[in-house]
Amino acid sequence: MTNKKVAVIIGGNSGVGKRTALDLARQDVNIIIVARNTNKGQQVVQSIRQQTGNSDIQFIAADLTTESAVASLASQLSLRLDRIDILVSSLGILTTDQQLTPDGYDQNFVLNYLTHFWLINALLPLIKNSAQRRILLIGALPIIVRRLTPTSPQPVPSGSSYSGLTVTSNALVGRLLLIRKLATILQETAITINIFHPGNVPDSSYGTQSTGWLLRLFGPLMAQLSKKNQPIGARLATAPELASVTGQFFNESGKIIRLPQQFSPSLTTDWWQTSCRLTSQPLNY
Repeated sequence: MTNKKVAVIIGGNSGVGKRTALDLARQDVNIIIVARNTNKGQQVVQSIRQQTGNSDIQFIAADLTTESAVASLASQLSLRLDRIDILVSSLGILTTDQQLTPDGYDQNFVLNYLTHFWLINALLPLIKNSAQRRILLIGALPIIVRRLTPTSPQPVPSGSSYSGLTVTSNALVGRLLLIRKLATILQETAITINIFHPGNVPDSSYGTQSTGWLLRLFGPLMAQLSKKNQPIGARLATAPELASVTGQFFNESGKIIRLPQQFSPSLTTDWWQTSCRLTSQPLNY
């Protein structure tokens, strides 16, 4: 293991994860990209190496739709690494039709929220071994966040009409509440956890697997309301002046955005308790 900082980028073969991996590689950070698509992941590794001259870029293929798969990834990383300095969990998906994971949970809910909870829990021992100790999740446009209607978690949404957009919006609420809760729980560990809006990343599919109306909606919206290819992820991951800043939501310019009052302590507790119930592995918090 070298003295270089080590960053694990979940979902790093496209969009925000890929952009953040590229920006960190330019700072000579050792990068491990984790994603499902092996061919695309290996292509991204070669591209980043060529663009930055940083040869310490690796790829691990993993489908993180189950807790057992997350545990397997953690075991693989433990064999390769003695620490994780930076964890960027940028995984996300948006499917219009409901699909259930092998564990029986809604896939949109799992990959946009629950997998992030599982990942942080599973990788926390490696993060605690670092002096850097930074965890980053991906948010959304502040204007979207302010218009959210926070509700309790729904691992398996019920009802006759299914809306993937509603589930992913609910999962965004969960991620915003999660960083608040963990900032409090981890305050004695020097680990920081924050969430950020990445701005307009042109090669992103914005989580959707569709090439239809969803992309036609999100693409122009992001282009008009966000700055393009901002290095905000890399800044939050490495800037010395942010070493003790935790539990915050940042926009793409690095400004802290305050959450509305409806993101309440009681709702935070509700999400936390549900997440713990949906986790069979021992909690490392």
